[in-house]
Amino acid sequence: VAALVFQVQVFGLVGRRYLGPHTIELGWYHAGQGRGDQTPIYSGISIGNGSQSNLLILGYRYAMSKRTELWSQLAQLRNGSKAQYDFGGTGPVPGEALQGRYLRAIAAGIKHDF
Repeated sequence: VAALVFQVQVFGLVGRRYLGPHTIELGWYHAGQGRGDQTPIYSGISIGNGSQSNLLILGYRYAMSKRTELWSQLAQLRNGSKAQYDFGGTGPVPGEALQGRYLRAIAAGIKHDF
């Protein structure tokens, strides 16, 4: 039985500024170069030089009550020359369509804690 072994070094930093019911967020998430014995066909993660990626997020939250808030985000995903990361929920993208691409997104929603 063959096993796929790979490793990606990942970290994220988020800063928030609270101004009454308003919150401003700035986030940076980094996926380092993948290492190991695997292929993106099975894991979706590339390895070697150029396989790193950065996600930058600017967010805003408004607290409507103690348990409910409106939120919005602007995001930019910066893939390295071999990286194939995408925003969640979009499904797989075939081939090398995402390599080296800078993807942008706007998201908004409402959150309620039950």
